[in-house]
Amino acid sequence: MSNTMLEPVPLAPITVEVEGLTKSFMEDGRGEVRAVAGIDFVCREGEVFGLLGANGAGKTTTLRMLSTVLNPTAGKARVLGFDVETHGEEVRRSLGFHSASTALYPRLTARETLDFFARVNQVPSERVKPRVDRLIERFGIGEYADAR
Repeated sequence: MSNTMLEPVPLAPITVEVEGLTKSFMEDGRGEVRAVAGIDFVCREGEVFGLLGANGAGKTTTLRMLSTVLNPTAGKARVLGFDVETHGEEVRRSLGFHSASTALYPRLTARETLDFFARVNQVPSERVKPRVDRLIERFGIGEYADAR
């Protein structure tokens, strides 16, 4: 038996932190409908994280709050340390979000779409092409990037 002690592995930096995140909507005839009910989770750099649940469980609503499309009713969420309510611009600069209801332009290639959204989000012109190229490589879509 060895007397060697294992060194603790340092935790990776937190990339997304959610505390008590809640979203309620008012619906005619139903009153208040709680789409997300006080969820808590942490994502760390390098982790793969998934939100699983049935239709209507609040997955898309949670992602919309994290991407600043919707404001939470209660709770806190931070993306790369930026509060989603008070630092929305910084949050939007640091992530991309696409859901089934996000509009895409079918006449654009993947490369053109990335270029378009980089410019809409005020990425400096000289950084657009390198960033688009990096994303195409990172997601392994090079063979499809220019296909219509």
